[in-house]
Amino acid sequence: MKSYLRTNVADETLLRNSARRHVCDRMNTAELLADIGEIEARSLHLKAGYKSLHAFCMAEYGSPTTRRCCGSMSPALRASSPQYFMRSPTVK
Repeated sequence: MKSYLRTNVADETLLRNSARRHVCDRMNTAELLADIGEIEARSLHLKAGYKSLHAFCMAEYGSPTTRRCCGSMSPALRASSPQYFMRSPTVK
């Protein structure tokens, strides 16, 4: 089991690690959103038998993070996603 206790970590190490984890988290989120956007563009969720992208995300991923990025994404935000990802340097 992973320990989340940080009391024994030096101040400098804690600050450095938290900054690194934040960057990694943002990059992973951008990659996941790019993947989900492409899944929607190719209608892979429909080909897999799901009625919506939300249903696909819930069934395939099921995590609270995924629920936030799929389930509550507004149509306007989803529609603007391709332009965002084309500008984003972290998405390849």
